[in-house]
Amino acid sequence: MNKLLYISLAEQMKFREGETVEMLRNAGSIEALYDSVMSVNLADNMAHAEQILEACEQKGINIITIEDRRYPEVLRTIENPPIVLYYKGVWRDLSQGLSIAMVGQRKATATGKMNAERFAHELAKNNVNIISGLAAGIDGASHRGAIKAGGFTVGVLGTGVDVYYPVENAGLMRTMAKDHLVISEFPPGTGGYPTNFPKRNRIVAALANGTFVVEAQVKSGSLITARLARQMHRDVFALVDHSEGCQSLIAKGQAIAVRNAEDILDHYAPEGDKTIEKSQKKSEKPLTEEEVEILRLIALGKYKEEISALMELDISKVTRRINMLEIRGYVVKTGHSKYEISERAIK
Repeated sequence: MNKLLYISLAEQMKFREGETVEMLRNAGSIEALYDSVMSVNLADNMAHAEQILEACEQKGINIITIEDRRYPEVLRTIENPPIVLYYKGVWRDLSQGLSIAMVGQRKATATGKMNAERFAHELAKNNVNIISGLAAGIDGASHRGAIKAGGFTVGVLGTGVDVYYPVENAGLMRTMAKDHLVISEFPPGTGGYPTNFPKRNRIVAALANGTFVVEAQVKSGSLITARLARQMHRDVFALVDHSEGCQSLIAKGQAIAVRNAEDILDHYAPEGDKTIEKSQKKSEKPLTEEEVEILRLIALGKYKEEISALMELDISKVTRRINMLEIRGYVVKTGHSKYEISERAIK
């Protein structure tokens, strides 16, 4: 019954979360609130809540309310905390460690996506939780980088956790819904309405110790998330690159300039206790003869399948080698099975 009341309340007050929390505090409990002021149309509202709860049970969707002891404490401190969170995957207390939100434009450049995956991989390898919005572009690349590193990643959705949006990230979302975490304040079946994503962004910013803008335009949702992070007194980082949004944040003193993952890790680690393995960075593993040959063939414009045939290597092995070269910054993906070598590879 308790969850039904919270679901019903969240649906009635979906655009007035801050006001709702104050009402709950004044009433003392969800039951007392309903007894006092929320009884109008209660039967209709409860019927809708029952439909949502039934859908969650059928689809294996878990529910956490704002009174649950597992509810993130950092969310309780913002002005408009979600009353209900729906989730799939492994629930984890993110306060027990460092979490970084990685955000950027959906129509990301190949370099932007490569940077997102590389930074997420390096951060996750150093036990940083990666939080993003499971959108196309920078978000998806950030989640993938964390997964490849064996880290933990959280997708905060602007849809129901049973809705694949965008469709191109359906496989990624299925993986995260099993071994990582996808959460949303929107009930099952909720589509990707434009008004949902600014609301989603406040949760992304709130859950993280800092927000890292990887690539963005001057007017974008990523900069909205950065602004929300500043308002919540969280750290904001921006990659030193050619995107106008990052340049603007750094120029205005609204973000800490970042050139490598160590810049973020060092910001949180006490002097003399740096998280990243500096010895590993100083003496990075040299390229193997196999990797050098793959780079040579990529420079000649060969596709992944052609490289496999020419080198007489299994396609899965070639794919793994290229993925690692991409993470290390030697190649950039430009299309299906198509790559180009980066400036680093030329040097």
